[in-house]
Amino acid sequence: QYLPDMLRIIKLSLLTLVLSTLFSCLKESIPARFTLPAVTMEGLNTFGFEKGSDVFVNYGQVCFLTSGCRPNTSAFYYPSDGQVRVSADKVIKHNGSLQSTETLAIYIQTDHRGVLVYDSQKGDILSIAYDYQRSSDVGGYVLDLAKPNGIVALTKIDTTAGILSGTFSAHLFRRANSGFSVISSDSIVITNGRFDVKYK
Repeated sequence: QYLPDMLRIIKLSLLTLVLSTLFSCLKESIPARFTLPAVTMEGLNTFGFEKGSDVFVNYGQVCFLTSGCRPNTSAFYYPSDGQVRVSADKVIKHNGSLQSTETLAIYIQTDHRGVLVYDSQKGDILSIAYDYQRSSDVGGYVLDLAKPNGIVALTKIDTTAGILSGTFSAHLFRRANSGFSVISSDSIVITNGRFDVKYK
């Protein structure tokens, strides 16, 4: 009697383990669905944009072996010359393994003009760069310096509360292997960009 009971318990335990593993894998295999954050000006540390049908939001963290993990948003305002820098990471992991890392970085030379629409096609100095890493595929997209097409509307610079907010869009081209050249046949369009972050 004892042996058959033990066999039934072992079989039941194995079945439970298999089923729980199966459902866990099924659950983890479903890709996360991201939605754009609202356009706000409250320092909520949100960042997002659309790239075709893909939605980028600040998510997860980039981690290093010795120095820990960095926040998924970063912002700086330099009062000496009015430079603005904002960046965000989207990091996806599966079963503890890194699947993809995406980063978008924005730089604007405001020359102390403050809240304004900065347009590269009108001579404003700005940079928008998108970099990614997926398995063995690594690359990046930047503005074409010959005919840059990027717009950043700074909607809030609060030097008391330390808040930077704005919206952005850009047409970016794949970065060539070296220098500042781009591959004109490979491009992405960034739309509906927005950020609302605390700066250092």
